[in-house]
Amino acid sequence: MKTKRGALVFWLALACALAGAHSARAAWVIDTIDGPGNVGLFTALALDADSGLPRITYYDQTNYALKYATHNGFAWNTVTVDAGQVGAHNSLALTSTGHPAVSYYDYPNHALKYATRSGGIWTTQIVDAAGDVGEYTSVAIDESDRPHITYYDRTRGALKYATHDGTQWVIQTVDIGGDVGLYSSLALDSSGRPHIAYHAENYRALKYARWNGAAWDIVTADISAHVGAHASLVLTESDQPFIAYYDSTYSNLKFTKLDPVGGWQTQVVDSAGSVGYDCSLAVDSDGNPFISYLVGDPLVDLRLATWNGAVWVIQTVNSAGQVGEFTSIALDPATEDPRISYYDRTNGDLKFAYGGVVGIPEPATLALLASGLAAAWASRRRA
Repeated sequence: MKTKRGALVFWLALACALAGAHSARAAWVIDTIDGPGNVGLFTALALDADSGLPRITYYDQTNYALKYATHNGFAWNTVTVDAGQVGAHNSLALTSTGHPAVSYYDYPNHALKYATRSGGIWTTQIVDAAGDVGEYTSVAIDESDRPHITYYDRTRGALKYATHDGTQWVIQTVDIGGDVGLYSSLALDSSGRPHIAYHAENYRALKYARWNGAAWDIVTADISAHVGAHASLVLTESDQPFIAYYDSTYSNLKFTKLDPVGGWQTQVVDSAGSVGYDCSLAVDSDGNPFISYLVGDPLVDLRLATWNGAVWVIQTVNSAGQVGEFTSIALDPATEDPRISYYDRTNGDLKFAYGGVVGIPEPATLALLASGLAAAWASRRRA
């Protein structure tokens, strides 16, 4: 009897925790930043460390340009960074002084480019033009404000890595053979060393590379099916790698993390429909992951999955038309509430969602709670 009552108490407590943990947060507010036309592809979001105000890079397909949007606390402002069929596959990071640093693909030259802004002036340069290179870029800035960039070399089917040593760009091939390096995602650890999650197409796998100070350590993180597209990597405060990614065999959103003994702990986050495209990952100070992603076939909704310490809580952020491609998520530095940039295909707009987690979980979460409560209540009645 004591055990059955304990089960009931557990499920009731879990239900209250799910409702109570988020009930004080506001529902989502959606801003349209740029449009009309066909803008907002390949969004990349960063939040100013001091103010928490958003900065977003994105591709304007109507004008074939890389653009940059900022919010000053009152209104959005957008500018063109570079033009001439450039800006796809962009990635954004902020320097220690809050200046933007952007890696992106130059389609006419099949090259990797890099742009920075200082004093209101944008400076652009070609980083690598050896073959067809520069898709699936990811940029990070170290403590010395030097850039690190990963990207795909389509000519050789390789993953490449570029960093600036203060004088010139130094370029390495991280992995080659098997068409590797698609959907690369880069993070720097507390020692400034790079870690990379990426997709190996010919092996249909999620791979992970880490610089050990002398060479690249490369492992396969998941090869259970055709997995690893749309990989998004974050390192926790203890340098533990977390990766969100898409399972194209089962059309699921997956999540994995490396445990202290070197094993990958993998979960299916969401399997309700065709889910997990364009996923983007952030982690709060308690080590809880937040994942924004696209759901639907054809493309439909923007969803958010959050881990509350016990279960994944899943909610729809926006379902007004075909929305949610090219998501990018960041957590407010003060409140740790999620902020998401994404593309609205129906209207051809760049959009931004902010607020917090709504009080009522999605049906999948409610079904889990209901089944647990029902089982516990039935056990109590049989007693």
